[in-house]
Amino acid sequence: MAVLTLHLDKTETSSHILFISRPAPTLSWTRTNGLSLPEGSYLNERSQELVIPDIQITDAGTYRCSASNTVQSGLSNEGRVVVKSRPEWVNEIEDQNGDINGEVTWNCEAESTETITYTWYRNGVEVIGTAKYVIGNGLKTLTVMDLQEDDDAMFQCKAENEFGLILSTAQLNVRGKFIGYF
Repeated sequence: MAVLTLHLDKTETSSHILFISRPAPTLSWTRTNGLSLPEGSYLNERSQELVIPDIQITDAGTYRCSASNTVQSGLSNEGRVVVKSRPEWVNEIEDQNGDINGEVTWNCEAESTETITYTWYRNGVEVIGTAKYVIGNGLKTLTVMDLQEDDDAMFQCKAENEFGLILSTAQLNVRGKFIGYF
């Protein structure tokens, strides 16, 4: 079985099967999981080539090309399409307001076909887990503890794998205590 590995940012892919026989065979393509061929896919060159434009994660799987002619039928060949992708956001971080001595927590989460690593930044500098900056949940969560006015900053969560990275940015605004006089 042939394996075709594709990166999701690739705009078009095709699989070419060659059956040589006399008389020329009639070819048909199917997916072995029973699903229909991907939306927008088409056949080229007397159906020997299945083209899948705008490949998606859901297009991964095993495809079968079957051949028949007036002499013989039931010949087929299979190939597996593996799709690999860069991260895409499931949950991005958002601006937050916090109170002096309080805390705020962000949770960022991305999905991909491949392993994702997360990194946090404060004003462009990588955040290292400390008592002040608690990083948890597989590096997906950042809690800023004991807020002070100088904690006002821009925070970013980076989700990355070998196929790309994405950033989500949020502002932390720390509200000072109001002291009133009567």
